[in-house]
Amino acid sequence: ILFPRSWLIPVPDNGQKAKANFAATVEHWDELMIKTSLNRCKIVGTAGIEIEIKELWFDNTIAANPVSIVFPSNYVGSQGPDFTGFFIKQADIFLPDKFQSNSNQSIIIQASNIIINKHGLTGDIAAANLLALNNGKISSMSASVDSLKLKLLNSSITQAYLRGKIVFPISEDASQNALGYKIHLTNSTALQAEVFPLNNIKAKLFGDATLTINSSSSFKLWLAQNEKFLITLNGNLNFGNVDILNVKKVDIKTSFQNLKIDYDDSRTTSQGKFIFDQGQWSFASPQKFISRIPVTIKDVKI
Repeated sequence: ILFPRSWLIPVPDNGQKAKANFAATVEHWDELMIKTSLNRCKIVGTAGIEIEIKELWFDNTIAANPVSIVFPSNYVGSQGPDFTGFFIKQADIFLPDKFQSNSNQSIIIQASNIIINKHGLTGDIAAANLLALNNGKISSMSASVDSLKLKLLNSSITQAYLRGKIVFPISEDASQNALGYKIHLTNSTALQAEVFPLNNIKAKLFGDATLTINSSSSFKLWLAQNEKFLITLNGNLNFGNVDILNVKKVDIKTSFQNLKIDYDDSRTTSQGKFIFDQGQWSFASPQKFISRIPVTIKDVKI
C-alpha cells in the first residue's frame, strides 16, 4: 500500500511515497486475518511526529490467532482460536526534534504486545528520553525522567513507574552527583521511590566529602498541594585529606545510618520546612586525622 505524500512522508525522505506491507488470509468475508507493517514515516500536519509499525494484526477469524500474539497471565477473554480483535506486536512513535533531551536523543513512545478488543486494552507502553537532568524537578530537586513504563491488563493498570536520576539537596546539581531512582506510580497518595547509587557523590553539605549511598536508603514523596518528601540515607562518608574552611588535611572515614532529610512545605517557618536528623554514626577504625594529628571522635551534631 502506497500512501499519498499529503498523508505520510518516508523517513528518511527519498522523494517516494510511504509504504505499508500486508498479507491477508480470507476464507469468508467474515473470516479475515490481516497482517501489516508500516515503514518509519512522518505524519503530515503534526509538526514532525513520526511512526513505525513493525507488526500489526487484525484478527476477525475464529479459526486461528496471529502467530506472534502473547496473552499475559490473568488475561480475561478468549486465548484460543476464537479470539478476535487487533494485536500490535510493536509500534514506535517518535516525537518531533524540538522535544529532544539535552543529549539530543529523540523521545520515543513504544507500544508492544497490545491487544485491543471488547475486553479492553492490554499490553505494554513505554517512553524513553523524556526529561534531561538540567530541565527537570522532583519536589524542588534536580531530576531527569529517563523512562516511563505502563502495563495494562483489560484496561486496568497493573504496573506503572518512572526511572531516572535525582540530585539530593546535600550536593551540587551535577550529573556526577546524581542517584538513580524508580518511582512506582500506582499509589495515589504517596510515591514510594527506590533509590540506588550510580557513583560516589561529592557532598557540599559535608565540606565536599565523598559520600557513598547504600541501596538500603529510601526516598518517599507525597502527592498533595504542598510539596513533601522524606529521604532516609545509609552509607559512608570520606574526608580524604581535604581542607574544610581553615582546617587543613582532614582525613576521616565514617559510616552512618538513618540520616534523614524531611521537607514539608505545609509547615510554618518557625516549625521549619526542612528538618534534618543526623541519624547514627560510627567512628570506629580506621584512625582519623586532622592536620595529620590523630583524633578520636565520639559524636556528631549537624
